[in-house]
Amino acid sequence: MSPLPSLVLVPAGAGSGKTYRIKEQLADWVESGAVRPDRIAAVTFTETAASELRDRIRSTLIARERMEDALRLDQSFITTIHGFGNRLLVEYAFEAKYCPSPRLLAEDEESLLLRKAIARIDRIESISRKLELFGYRYDFSSRTDSAGQFRDRILSCVQMLRVIGGGLNRSSRLAHALRFIERTYGLPKMPQC
Repeated sequence: MSPLPSLVLVPAGAGSGKTYRIKEQLADWVESGAVRPDRIAAVTFTETAASELRDRIRSTLIARERMEDALRLDQSFITTIHGFGNRLLVEYAFEAKYCPSPRLLAEDEESLLLRKAIARIDRIESISRKLELFGYRYDFSSRTDSAGQFRDRILSCVQMLRVIGGGLNRSSRLAHALRFIERTYGLPKMPQC
């Protein structure tokens, strides 16, 4: 087998031919013996895109008369980032000392964990006691109180940070977040050593 790069990125916009390029490259690698179909790892954003990519690779392999390779494609890692992470958690659960049956948190569980985290952070706790000063009011249309709106805002920030991921410079991202918090909620009190 010839050596492959450990990672191949195909950055491009919608409709630019990413899926075509990826399926052709993977089919070429499988056909040349450079990679086995069950060793492919391709991560997409949606289940639909993952399914479409798998189907296109399978069709290409079948067209190239690589029927066994097309069948072995079901053992590959062509999935969403969540599916990929879940598969890793399940397959390596015992090594990581985690439950082999991970699941997504329900909304009420996520809210409970967030409330517990907020209660442990003095600065957030002090802000949450005077939310009306920051413009939080009971919303009659959604029937959420100021505390619920504040938690929702924190959750949306957490989810935005998850989407942004690690691709940006972490220290500049942190500095930007701290400036936003300072503008919105004032200067944090620094812990005394």
